[in-house]
Amino acid sequence: MSVLWQGDKRWRSELVGEGPGRIGKIGCVVTSFANLLRFWHLDDNATPVSVMTNAKAWAKMETERSGKKARAFIGDLVVWANVGAGNGLVVEDVVDERNGQARMREVIREALEADDPRACFLWVDKDSPATPDEDDRGKHWVAATFLLKGDKDDDDEVHYLDSATADEGAINLRTLSGVSMWGSEVKLYRVRAVRVVRPQP
Repeated sequence: MSVLWQGDKRWRSELVGEGPGRIGKIGCVVTSFANLLRFWHLDDNATPVSVMTNAKAWAKMETERSGKKARAFIGDLVVWANVGAGNGLVVEDVVDERNGQARMREVIREALEADDPRACFLWVDKDSPATPDEDDRGKHWVAATFLLKGDKDDDDEVHYLDSATADEGAINLRTLSGVSMWGSEVKLYRVRAVRVVRPQP
C-alpha cells in the first residue's frame, strides 16, 4: 500500500485538533490513524484531515448524547480513545517503559499474532542519544502492522508504516530498536511505548 506522508502539501499546513501544531510538524498520530484505516480497508480514502473531521463529529455527537463534554483533541494533543472511536477503532491504554521492555515486547507480539485484526501504535524516540521526557510532542508515533518471524539466527521484526518518511520500516523485537532514514539523516528509533488498536466489533 501507499503510505501517507504527514508532510503532503494537501494537509501539512492544517492544524492538528485546535492547534497550534500542524500536521506537517506533529501530525504523526492522525496520519498513522489514516494509514491504518487504509491498511485494513476500512476507509481507502482516509487522510489525516478526514480522521480529525470524523473524530470531532463523534465528540460532538457524544457530547449531545451524554450531556458531558467529549473531546477528540485538547489543543493539538490527541485524545486517543475518542479519535479512535470517531473512526471505528478501539485504542487500548498505553503500555510503556514503566511496565518494562519485556511487557512491551509481549504486548506487541500478542497484538500482531492475534487471529483478529490488530495493530500497534509505537512511540519511538527518534533522537540519538535519547532524552526521555513526559511530553510526547518530542517523540514520533508509527503504526506497526505485522510481525515477521526470524529464524534461529535472526530476531523477529516488527514492520510499521511511517508517516514521517511515507515508507515502511522494521524494528527488532528483541532490542525494540531500528534505524530509519529521514532523507539523508539517520534516525535511531527506540520503542518507548505501545498502544494496541483494533477495529470496533
